Amino acid sequence: MNMFSYNSLTKQLEINEPEIFLVKEFKDLVTRDKTKSKDRVTRELSYIYLALDWKSPYS
Repeated sequence: MNMFSYNSLTKQLEINEPEIFLVKEFKDLVTRDKTKSKDRVTRELSYIYLALDWKSPYS
């Protein structure tokens, strides 16, 4: 499953929305963020990806 893809040129995380909603904890993070641009959840998921995913540039 590819929930995240990291664009190294823009240094931004691209979130695959349909797959992210399959994980209850990630879905809860997305639904908790009430901002229009979803800045908070983007920062939180970016941290999770960069810190823990084996495909991360920092792994």
